[in-house]
Amino acid sequence: MSGRAFLRFVAAALAGAAAAAGVVAWRRAALDRRFLATGPARWIWYAHDLPKPAPLAFTAWKDFRLAEAPPRPLHALLFVDREGTLELNGAVVGRVSRKPGDPFARFDATPYLRAGENRVRITAAHPTGAGGLLFALELPDGTQLGTDGTWRLEKAPGTGKGEPPRAAVVWGKPPLYPWGYPAVPTP
Repeated sequence: MSGRAFLRFVAAALAGAAAAAGVVAWRRAALDRRFLATGPARWIWYAHDLPKPAPLAFTAWKDFRLAEAPPRPLHALLFVDREGTLELNGAVVGRVSRKPGDPFARFDATPYLRAGENRVRITAAHPTGAGGLLFALELPDGTQLGTDGTWRLEKAPGTGKGEPPRAAVVWGKPPLYPWGYPAVPTP
């Protein structure tokens, strides 16, 4: 193969790779539009690295403000691998137990929200310490409050060495192995 033929081959291969990457990006964007019901929410957890498999329990929370009480029904989506409890303003909204492949749990958040300051709190636990937490709450203005690096975390009482609260560790946005795009149950 001559030098010129080789360069044409390399250019064609690069063009083909760029086209394939474009198709993959387009497909991912289409899937996101179809399945990503959690808006800006990201998968979060307590830590990136686990020295050894061991049970882990922690609480994640986020404070937010609403200008007015919800004028229409608002829903919260929650996925905690393996177990979790959702609280809004100190009231237990629901409990979940999920594993990869399961759908979100969907809760009516309306009765628990109020004008002014609000707090969402999620207690999460996994028997080996390696799990994921994804939460999204639609807000009255049409935006979503979702899990991200601004959430605060602390280990459950009796499970840590008195570690201070910390920022959530962000794993990434859906789809993410092993959870993919959790399905949203119909109301």
